[in-house]
Amino acid sequence: MKSKLFLLVSSLFLVNTVFSQSLMVTGDTLVYGSIDDFGIEAHAIVKNVSSNTVTVLCEKTVISEPSTASNDFCWGGTCYGSGTMISTKMDTLSPGEQTNGFTGYFHPFIPGPAAPGTGVVEYCFYPSENPTDRSCVTVTYHANENTTSMLEEKQDIITFYPNPATDFTKVFSYHGSNIKIQISDILGNCLKTIVIQKDIETIVNLDNFTNGVYFVNIFEGEELFDIKKLIINK
Repeated sequence: MKSKLFLLVSSLFLVNTVFSQSLMVTGDTLVYGSIDDFGIEAHAIVKNVSSNTVTVLCEKTVISEPSTASNDFCWGGTCYGSGTMISTKMDTLSPGEQTNGFTGYFHPFIPGPAAPGTGVVEYCFYPSENPTDRSCVTVTYHANENTTSMLEEKQDIITFYPNPATDFTKVFSYHGSNIKIQISDILGNCLKTIVIQKDIETIVNLDNFTNGVYFVNIFEGEELFDIKKLIINK
């Protein structure tokens, strides 16, 4: 009986050891931009949830990409070209520490005429001494066909400062009075809805928000006019 109990406890310990991960990754999974953009950006926050200090590498896998496009990324204070799949520099994280030092870029043209298209790239983060202990995020980049006039119209409709934010962000609208914003998490859950008045600064309290990347959906009336990213890093 004692031997069976010992085997059961040992098995449970082994399962926990095998499946526990050292890192937690939160960030963009779906980003939009124009085919005229030089680079469409995706951001992620990497947190060390283990009890050990880890040196973290980033590895990318291109799942799909138009022939006219390319992609690259920055990690550990270094940016890498499209041909680099694994970072050569590492970011050191103490237990409980996190960093927003990752950015992925999707370039719709390389160079030359571009067509609307979609790129899908997976980014995995892992301790340098254990490549199997990885946490990943898959980002879908959408490059849409927008005219220059439409882009200029959208560019300054709403501004956020600071962004990245901690406990609050200030929102200012240069557009009409019928503007509403909805702040959603990466799963699409609406967490806060605010009506924004033109030329009046609105302070948005973020005390109840956790660290991560959020989407700010901007509505003019009932029409979705634009989508922006809000990063919270407390």
